[in-house]
Amino acid sequence: MHGRVALSYRTFERFPLDTVNWMLSLPLLLPLSLLAPMIWHAYIREEKRPAVKSSYTDHDPYGPAAEKLRGTSSVFWRLHMADWLDAAPERGIEVLWKADEEAAAILLVAEPLARGGNSAEDDVPSSGRHDAAFRLFAQGEEHAVAAQLEGHSDLPRPDWALVSDGIQNAISTRVRSWLPPHWGNEWDAFWTTTPVAARSGEERVEVIRDVQEAVELLSVANPTTDALRDPDGYRWWGLRDDDGALVSTVGVHDRRDIDGRPVAALSGLGTHPAARGGGFGGALMAGATRRELTNHDIVSFGMWSENDRARHLYERLGYRHAGRQAMASRRSFPAH
Repeated sequence: MHGRVALSYRTFERFPLDTVNWMLSLPLLLPLSLLAPMIWHAYIREEKRPAVKSSYTDHDPYGPAAEKLRGTSSVFWRLHMADWLDAAPERGIEVLWKADEEAAAILLVAEPLARGGNSAEDDVPSSGRHDAAFRLFAQGEEHAVAAQLEGHSDLPRPDWALVSDGIQNAISTRVRSWLPPHWGNEWDAFWTTTPVAARSGEERVEVIRDVQEAVELLSVANPTTDALRDPDGYRWWGLRDDDGALVSTVGVHDRRDIDGRPVAALSGLGTHPAARGGGFGGALMAGATRRELTNHDIVSFGMWSENDRARHLYERLGYRHAGRQAMASRRSFPAH
């Protein structure tokens, strides 16, 4: 047989049984041998890779369960704290205390006073300092936040505070005396990552090139809006009536959330008193939101909590609620 080994049935009979079983299993072992490198890559090698830490490990921060997230994971914190956390050095903001917890997110900062006084607390000297206003932000589970505040009430007293609604009812007398004395102006935050319900007339929403035109409308439609402090810093959308007059407008300020996602923050919504009830506000919000989502991940805005009519409109359109905030100040709040 020229060196070959011929195995007959009788030759097989003389093989040990274990050897026979091993040879019979070769067809199964060969495919496994081919898979071995893949198995090693998928399991053994993967264990050597460094773990990547995510700030919201098990949750999509803007997913179906977003409203249930608290503290640093809350939608409100993600949408509104980047301006204070990321931009602190360039704005001269000093971070005095920061608590980053899932149940309690707290930030106390010293912000340089604005010369000329644009807000009620700007010209009020802070405790121990006359060059800065102390601002407190607190979000999370009521009792967790209250416990944190209890242990830090020896810090400079805030001139202004914004806390998730309910915290003011969970704090001790000691903490209450440390916080600003005047409470009021509750504020509801809304947001969406998807276009809201279509409204009749939204196709007529247009960019308002003349900022002064928007300012003149807001002077009668929404004179207390913060957007009037710096109208040139906003991009303006509007709706006109059949005669071409601007009857509804809203401004947009480009921001980032704490993860760097682009956010279109709406502000200064106003409809001329004579045009209210005609559907202009809803059509403007729907149209502006749809257009802004073409180059932003999120659209957000806020409203005063007592405006039930506006809240019902936003809920019908499909905006999601990011929680109610309670404000406190060393001075009483002006009417709005």
